Amino acid sequence: MIRSQPYSEAFRPAPCGSHRTLKGLFLAFFPVLWLAGCEGPAEQAGEKQDEAAANASGVAYEGSGPAERAGKVQDRANNAARKARQASAEALEAEGENYQRQADVEAEDLEAKAAQLRDAARDRAKALDKEAAAIDP
Repeated sequence: MIRSQPYSEAFRPAPCGSHRTLKGLFLAFFPVLWLAGCEGPAEQAGEKQDEAAANASGVAYEGSGPAERAGKVQDRANNAARKARQASAEALEAEGENYQRQADVEAEDLEAKAAQLRDAARDRAKALDKEAAAIDP
């Protein structure tokens, strides 16, 4: 049964005051902010092309031409492709770890079965030794 909570309890913010919360937020957003100001190689090349084209035509370069925008799009596509390859590699690593865990479990089962067989063989040998001793005084 789902217990309903008053609005104030259901949407109460998490307790604050922990320096770890602010530190974690800073560490999480710093790389994002740092990368947001960076231009990728294709964007930089596009900017140089736009600047050269503007200089050749005698126009002042404003800082945002079509080649630069196309380069920015290309950089984003390259970044997305890199992230996809990275995610695929991580998935393959996880699959490999899963196979390793499965093999470990199967190996432990086989070791347990081998121990049972050894114990059964030892018990059978003791029983046969007693039977032989009873026959041959």
